[in-house]
Parts: sequence; structure tokens; C-alpha cells
Amino acid sequence: GAFAPPAYPDDKPFGWYLAHTGMGKRHQVDAAAEKWGANEFEIPMPTFGDLLREQLLAPFFVFQVFCCALWCMDEYWYYSVFTLAMLVVFESTVVASRRRALDDLRGLKPVAMALLVHRAGRWDRRDPEELVPGDVVSVCRPTGALAFSRTGEPRVIPADLLLVSGEAMTTEAMLTGESTPQRKHPVNQRDPAGR
Repeated sequence: GAFAPPAYPDDKPFGWYLAHTGMGKRHQVDAAAEKWGANEFEIPMPTFGDLLREQLLAPFFVFQVFCCALWCMDEYWYYSVFTLAMLVVFESTVVASRRRALDDLRGLKPVAMALLVHRAGRWDRRDPEELVPGDVVSVCRPTGALAFSRTGEPRVIPADLLLVSGEAMTTEAMLTGESTPQRKHPVNQRDPAGR
């Protein structure tokens, strides 16, 4: 019952990562996919009922229902019933608004393009959801169809990667809030025995 982040293989020296050529066998990929799951981040859309239940159990709403119950005892039952109906209608509109906002937020997710992944001694095009820890991915400047998504936006790689060689500029605004692109340096410029 406790939540703990998965223990990804990040304890090796830089030399190990420099010599690593990706997953060699299909069973290694299957075992890694079974252990860590798919490389995806889906925010589940809560149901209308779940959100309404959350709204109706909020302290202020419960207090208002209690006030309506008191009015019923004081011969104001028609005001009480009308107020209670209006409260439920209002909370329902709040829930509908929250669902629209969540749906709009999910629509902002950038479209990820296929990547070149080195597995079993060769480069193959794979969807980002198929990536597993230990994969070697080419993030070189792509050309042609690999350069941009269908909407014309720059390519997005939704993965936490270790840059083995070359340099890259990354936008980490969604992770850190930093709006300035960050330059990433490769580990091949570091001591191979370092971590």
C-alpha cells in the first residue's frame, strides 16, 4: 500500500552508459516494459458523478444543506427546497465547467513523433510509448518527415534521457516552470568512472 517511485537503473558509472548499445534481445524489452510499464502520462478524466460527489461533500455545501434542514423545521420548507435545488444546480454547473477545463488541458498535450531507437543491433522507428529504461534513442537534428509534427511544431520527446554524445537545447517549462531553454551537455565529456 505505499507509493514509491520506481528504481530506474541510474546507479551505473558514465562509462557504462557510454558503452551501452541499447536492448539486445526482445525478452529484455518485454521484461523492462513489464517492470516499468508504458512511457505514457495520461491524466484520467474523472466522471461527472465523481466530481459532483466531491463538490457535494465540500464543507461549505454541507453547511448550506444543514441550514436548509434547519429552515425546514421552522416552517420555511418551500424556501429550503428551492435553495437546495439551486445549490445542486449550481454545483452541477461548477462540475461541468471543471470537466471542460480538464478536457481543454488534456488537449494541450503535445503530439509526440516516432523516434529512432537502437535495439537488437539496429535502428528502428518506435512510438515514444514503447520506450523503456535502457533504450538508446537518436535525438539528432531530424530532417524531412521526422523534423516536425503534422501541425508544424518542433518535435517533442516525452522521456527523461541521458545525453550520451552531442548537445541539445531543451525546453523544460512544463517540468520546472523555467521559460528559458536549457543547454544539455553529454556525459562523454565527463570522467567515465564518475556517476
